[in-house]
Amino acid sequence: RTVPSPGVRWRRSGVRAGVELLKAPPGRAVAAANHALTILLFIMCLAALLLVPQFSTSTFLLITLMILLDVVAGFILTFAPPGEEGL
Repeated sequence: RTVPSPGVRWRRSGVRAGVELLKAPPGRAVAAANHALTILLFIMCLAALLLVPQFSTSTFLLITLMILLDVVAGFILTFAPPGEEGL
């Protein structure tokens, strides 16, 4: 068995993350609760990043940006009209 190179592992994890983004929540109530909790988490992380000196690190900034990406992706996938099949 050969071990894949680090680049292959990153591409595979990127594909998995993309598939996770495309999975739709089972219902509107679940989607609304997911959005509300994600926004609350982002606000809390942003406040900690700006107000608490121990959280003012580049690592926590990246985590906060990933949460922001989750918020934006959730809104896009929920409110954007579905595209054409095959794109």
